[in-house]
Amino acid sequence: MPQMNSDRTLTELIIKASTQAFADWRAAFPDERVFAFALSTLDDAIYVNASLNSEESHARTIAKRELEPSSAHALDAKWGPWEWENEFTGQSHFNSVDDRLKQMYDEMHEDSFAEFRTTVLDSMLQALVQLKDEGIITNNGNPTGIALFATIYDSFQAEEMHRRSAEMLNSQEAAAELLSVIGG
Repeated sequence: MPQMNSDRTLTELIIKASTQAFADWRAAFPDERVFAFALSTLDDAIYVNASLNSEESHARTIAKRELEPSSAHALDAKWGPWEWENEFTGQSHFNSVDDRLKQMYDEMHEDSFAEFRTTVLDSMLQALVQLKDEGIITNNGNPTGIALFATIYDSFQAEEMHRRSAEMLNSQEAAAELLSVIGG
């Protein structure tokens, strides 16, 4: 794995928030089959959020929008967190993450925004690695078949983050399918 400039405290907060958010979602939807879990932020890296998509929520989305399942719009709804029914999963669990980001931002020197942003993005990736390694995001205890990735809303660097995270966290086949739709 390439060297990352993550912040240990931020990474741990993201892991904890993601774990709690997923546990709450799973309790509400015990029989749904998750196939994608994503962490997202904005280009200014001022928040982190978890999103997930399940076979059932995806079917509801395409039925509601009357989309042909193999259409480009249906594929975007499948792989684009901005289209997911569960786009902001367990948002309240991320309050401690947001507080840490505000603290880091307030302590940042004027000329070090790029370093701050890189630290946030790398912390998201490190959190996803640990969530995968610890088998937190599962279907009845089985993490197989769940794609993990990160995205940056409103950013020209989103595709780079998609590629980096998809290739780092998933099989070649899963990464290729994901990246063929959301870019990378």
